[in-house]
Amino acid sequence: MKVICWNIQKNNATNIRADLICEALKTTLKPGEPWLLAILENKSGGDSVGQELSTGLGGSWFQTAPAGGGIHTRENVVLVGGNCHYRWHDTDTSWQAMFGGKFNLQFFANVASAQAKAETSRSRATTHQATVATARRETPWDPGNCRNPVLVGVNDGGRDYRFGFVHSPGPQEGVSYSDHTYAQSYFSCIMESLQHRGLDGLMGDFNIYGSEPARIDGGALQDVSIDLGGTTFKKTTGSVGDSRLDRAYLHSRYALHSQVGLVNGTIDASDHVGVWVDLATCGDCLHALAEAAEQSSDGWQHLMAPVSAASSSTSNAMDLS
Repeated sequence: MKVICWNIQKNNATNIRADLICEALKTTLKPGEPWLLAILENKSGGDSVGQELSTGLGGSWFQTAPAGGGIHTRENVVLVGGNCHYRWHDTDTSWQAMFGGKFNLQFFANVASAQAKAETSRSRATTHQATVATARRETPWDPGNCRNPVLVGVNDGGRDYRFGFVHSPGPQEGVSYSDHTYAQSYFSCIMESLQHRGLDGLMGDFNIYGSEPARIDGGALQDVSIDLGGTTFKKTTGSVGDSRLDRAYLHSRYALHSQVGLVNGTIDASDHVGVWVDLATCGDCLHALAEAAEQSSDGWQHLMAPVSAASSSTSNAMDLS
């Protein structure tokens, strides 16, 4: 089962470069293999985008999954599948209470600290009052302004898969009284809420710089994309930079034996590079080795059969003489 996640910048029914996307993906997909494609950052016309991509890739189904968000952040995840069966999709909102609570606590602590300084300071009370007023204005985002993780279930004819796709808040979004950006806090909150959903993988644009965290959910989900390098294009040069915003986390049963790579897209298709994983367990690899060994043995016996027959004929001829 191959799973691809690609952030296509602010796509909709009229601006989607389906031709470039399909051209890039056809070099990634193998004939006959089951696959699931998740297109992030769809602003509108998700069904039209899904239909066009499904037709271009020879898919068998498509779905538009609303991820939520505020007036300016609302998006859909467009899901397209081929050679697999769609089961369901859902969104997880249980992370929002934790996210809101975290920043509310920091907000009140910051206001209290500013208020205490203003009350105990003997110098320039008006300056400290202004600081308190500023602290009160710096309220955090409503969690509803952030997009929710979209979860999807598919079946490849023999095995069920559960995957999550996320588009985190921007890498610079945050508030001055917090040591963490919204993307970092969002990440920790969604992983807390998703740890009981039995995901086989989580992919998306996490908007986190650097290499950490490499393991999440108690080590059950591991970052398998850590060696892929950057996943966004530089606007000035058109080359891929070092920012590793797009990532893939796989359950430990898949992390060791699955393949992972980048979609060979261009900046004309999106400012991001897509990430793909080809899922395989230890059992899958052993099964493939056994099949290869059997085929090799059959081939060897097939090649040796004429030789044996020829040797037998020669031997009989010598006996008759």
